[in-house]
Amino acid sequence: MREGIGRAVSCAEVLRSRAAGLRARSLEQRVEGLAAFGAYWSAPMADAERVDRVGRVARSCGLHPRMVAVTVAHLARQLSASGLRQWVRLELGRGLERPLESLATAEHAVERALVPPELVVQVLPGTVPALVLEGVVEALLIGAAVLLRPGFGAEDGVRALVEPLAVCAPELADAVEVLHWPSGEDAVTREVFARADAVVAWGSDASVEAVRRLCPGSGTRFRGHGSRVSFAVLGPAEEGVGSAVGRLARALALDASLLDQRGCMSPQTVFVHRGAAVALEDLADALATEGFPAWEQRLPRGVLAPETASAVMQLRGASEFLGCARTGASFTVILHETCEAHLAPPARLLHLVPWETSAELERALRPWRGRMSTCGLVSGPSCRAQLLPLLARLGVGRVCPWGRMQRPVLLRDHDGRPRLSELVRYLDVEGGPVSVALDPVVEDPARSDLPGGSGAR
Repeated sequence: MREGIGRAVSCAEVLRSRAAGLRARSLEQRVEGLAAFGAYWSAPMADAERVDRVGRVARSCGLHPRMVAVTVAHLARQLSASGLRQWVRLELGRGLERPLESLATAEHAVERALVPPELVVQVLPGTVPALVLEGVVEALLIGAAVLLRPGFGAEDGVRALVEPLAVCAPELADAVEVLHWPSGEDAVTREVFARADAVVAWGSDASVEAVRRLCPGSGTRFRGHGSRVSFAVLGPAEEGVGSAVGRLARALALDASLLDQRGCMSPQTVFVHRGAAVALEDLADALATEGFPAWEQRLPRGVLAPETASAVMQLRGASEFLGCARTGASFTVILHETCEAHLAPPARLLHLVPWETSAELERALRPWRGRMSTCGLVSGPSCRAQLLPLLARLGVGRVCPWGRMQRPVLLRDHDGRPRLSELVRYLDVEGGPVSVALDPVVEDPARSDLPGGSGAR
């Protein structure tokens, strides 16, 4: 245990010492380095080294190598210099471009300076490779060193993802370390967190809460992302709603196929309006004949965990017996008669349920209140205007078209919360001369409307 603490603490302290050198580089220099990193991962998998790295990631997380390549490339393509600049401006304005030293001669009533963290610790899940890149980029972008703590068995995959940084931007790579220690070693975790300015944790609600409890009571910012569910909605037939069932089925199947439905943005239940241009049964048939088959070769499914395979077999058996399922080698579609939300095991399994009124939809979603990530919405303007306030009230963090649920934009918030601005803090500097004068209202003892004033009766 003592050796484990020493190694982890030493790693954290070395990273903190390197943060000053990282911030000595301008924002533009950091942006250019990260853009080169993004260009590496968005390029075609044409060389043996790149293919080997993708294979290492795939073995670590249980996804097919092609799935890893597609999902990582989607994020990497957004890590352009212009995209990174836009992200910073959106969340932080020009705060990163103004050094603290510039406030030494502050003359205004209040000057505000952004203070980035020196060290961010990312406690990572083992199933979503793109989150590794996001964790590295968001820390380095704001000038913070980052310690990546992978899940059990995922360390080599995380290293494979960050290794290219040493070639693309060696001056940034020095501020990144990957280190695993067992989740049960609370003493190690506390010592590392005590040296961090911010901790970001991903995983189940229980695991995120366990991480939060190990953070110091003050001085360390915490951002946790626990269990979330996502769903899709097809609105009633109206102008602006497509009726091409094949296209809708392929888009929805793509959302459920990416990451093998393991991501928090993967749909589990699909609500189909009783008056939709595409009937629920027709959508189910199209998913089975056109939707999922379109992606089986391009996005092969990884190996199912034993508990997942068991859950799928039970759901399939009951649904096929009742005649309300459409199944294939790697997918399952289950039809329901009542408007209820259903969870699905991560195995490309979708529940299709009918809905008619917004009140009915709200009742179905209420058990998920505060735990919803993304709603994939296909509807006309009238239905959209009606549903957006409802979804916001229920705590949904993101609304997007079908086919985009597991392909989010870089500039999004996550779970309805900004990512960069939650890692920084601010220093307010008030200018002007030394002052000993009180406010005239307080200073005048003759004011009759103040307690204790000479005019009081």
